Amino acid sequence: MYRFKNLTLVGTSHISAKSIQKVREVIEKNRPGVVAIELDLIRLHSLFLKKRSLNLKDIVKIGIRAYIMGVIGAWVERKLGDIVHVRPGDEMRQAVRSAKEVNAKIALIDRDIRTTLKRISKQLTWTERLRFIKEIFTSLLRRQKIPFDIKSVPSKKVILELIEKVKQDYPSIYKVIIDERDRILARNLYKLIQSEQTVVAVIGAGHEDGVIRLLKQYHKFQHP
Repeated sequence: MYRFKNLTLVGTSHISAKSIQKVREVIEKNRPGVVAIELDLIRLHSLFLKKRSLNLKDIVKIGIRAYIMGVIGAWVERKLGDIVHVRPGDEMRQAVRSAKEVNAKIALIDRDIRTTLKRISKQLTWTERLRFIKEIFTSLLRRQKIPFDIKSVPSKKVILELIEKVKQDYPSIYKVIIDERDRILARNLYKLIQSEQTVVAVIGAGHEDGVIRLLKQYHKFQHP
């Protein structure tokens, strides 16, 4: 957890029961005016309405490759979630429920999922695609041990190691999924904290360090 001006930033794991508890506790304790969530409108609806995030028209627009990667990623999250009896995104659902309980406004601070998937489709190189397919088949053939406790939010060290591996092996994915979205999340949060309202932001732990660094940069630029 990190505090910056009137912002409390909570880094979470999407399949961690401890993250759900942490989100609930922080919002109840701070009773913020705004709860900012790493979601867009499409994903918010899919979390609560149990509908598919994208329809056929969306799939055609973003490209079948990006859609398949999205499906694979969601499948992996669901499988890990089954192990710890947590549905992927439960901490975001909790953030919405807790926001309503304390009469806080809800701010969606992430980019439209269709834009993100479309950019992956355009940016992904053939080398990355082949490496991705190879790793999928390898993981299916071998039972690889997960290098951290999936019931908890991974440590900073583990998060940094995982991000660095993505950056090295899949630079296009790193750019679109992590770097670009760090900037979008930080920019939207910085706008929110210009008000005098207290803000609690719930974002994935993988974005936490990047967002904090950018918030400090924006503040330094505005107040040299």
